[in-house]
Amino acid sequence: MKTKKLLFPLIMLLLVVTSFTSCVIVDDDDLYHSPLVGSWELLEDQYGPVPQAYIDRLHFYSDGCGAYEAYDNYGYWSNWNFIWDYYGKYDNTVEIRFYDGTNWTYYWEIYRGYLYLYDYWNKNNYLVYRPIY
Repeated sequence: MKTKKLLFPLIMLLLVVTSFTSCVIVDDDDLYHSPLVGSWELLEDQYGPVPQAYIDRLHFYSDGCGAYEAYDNYGYWSNWNFIWDYYGKYDNTVEIRFYDGTNWTYYWEIYRGYLYLYDYWNKNNYLVYRPIY
């Protein structure tokens, strides 16, 4: 009897664990060819150049995974993983979903090699990233 009671929770746990093992969001090769794929470092925002202590980095991988890096309060890099998807055929948005449930959505464009991210709700707020090679 105890085995039957444990069977359903174990199956549910197995389904949850296997659903988080892959970062691929779409079934086709769109992410592999996205211009967002690569590493980007924050250069400026709507107020001007960003001081060294506030620089962050975005890493977009071709499999739909990514990483966000920023300095913590002690001057060390901290890292948060996310999954991402972009919609470039119609409205140029990128959706970044962190594993803690935080979601970021930006309009994006690449102009003269720089990545511009515009706040989804207020396009006057923007971030400019340069590629990291």
